[in-house]
Amino acid sequence: MFDEYLQQCESRLAKHDLSPATVVGYRKVLDSIWRPRLRALPFLQVRYSVLVKIADSHKACSKKTYNNAVSVLRRAFAFGYRDHPYRSNPAWALKGARLKRKDFRESIPSAFKMPRS
Repeated sequence: MFDEYLQQCESRLAKHDLSPATVVGYRKVLDSIWRPRLRALPFLQVRYSVLVKIADSHKACSKKTYNNAVSVLRRAFAFGYRDHPYRSNPAWALKGARLKRKDFRESIPSAFKMPRS
């Protein structure tokens, strides 16, 4: 199913609907995090508890990396479950890590910030 999803992403890339960096990022996340652990399971037999274990096994990653990995999986599973609209998609139940203000890096150097009134 991941291969079919990535083919669809590449089709959207050819239509200028996705950027090349997005497709490369999706492929990297699916190939490095999700595919190795889900390879043995048939798509419709993947359970929420399995997805949570895989997501939680990457403790060294940041909240943003975790959220990006979960987001890519949700998109891929949404693509796969369009063939099975009567089934429940376990990826939708995955919770993202809550990002707080301290989790964001300062993107604009303070010398260039406008003073507050």
